[in-house]
Amino acid sequence: MTISICSRIILGCAAGLLFAFDAYAVDLNGAWANDVSVCSKIFEKKNNRISMTHNADFFGSGFIIEGDEVRGMLGACRITGRKQEGDATLLQAQCATGVVTTLRSARFTRQQQR
Repeated sequence: MTISICSRIILGCAAGLLFAFDAYAVDLNGAWANDVSVCSKIFEKKNNRISMTHNADFFGSGFIIEGDEVRGMLGACRITGRKQEGDATLLQAQCATGVVTTLRSARFTRQQQR
């Protein structure tokens, strides 16, 4: 069964991530959006790299995961730990905006496309 990266639903905050140090059981690399129908308005591909469009926040929320880097409209995070619990992936990351650095947590659950 093939599921588009954008069709994955995020159960948590786009900037947040929760981890306990473990193997990378699930590949989270790619573009994540809260609504598959607006992916083309939130993300674009330039020079073989996915990026956010300049007005992405007008259409929904989303972020991009590449390795241990998470990028969104408001800042970036460095993933510091991962843990797989059944069908959920827990992440923990250190996040920074232009103003503050914080530790964030999130839980990702893969759901089938309806």
